This record gives sequence, C-alpha cells and structure tokens, in this order.
Amino acid sequence: MRELLRAPHDTVAARVKAHWAELTSARTTTGEAARLLGVTVPNGADDCGER
Repeated sequence: MRELLRAPHDTVAARVKAHWAELTSARTTTGEAARLLGVTVPNGADDCGER
C-alpha cells in the first residue's frame, strides 16, 4: 500500500474518514481495505485462511 504514501494527504484522509467503520472492523480483509482506500489490491488479500 505504498500508493497511500504517494497520494495527496487530503485524498487519503477523506477516504479514511469516509470508510472508518469498515477500515476498523475486524471483519474487513486487506483486499477490502485496499479497495476502500483506492489502492491496488495485493494478491491473496482476501484469503483469510489459516497459515
């Protein structure tokens, strides 16, 4: 999610504020968080299986 570091602060802040409930939910996957923040979804990001 290095894309977030390159994005304008105001853009990232607005996305975080708009999706705070989802981003802080224990049920939100990395993939869902990436989509909410408007960044590329990492491979396997929605795989919540045991490792």
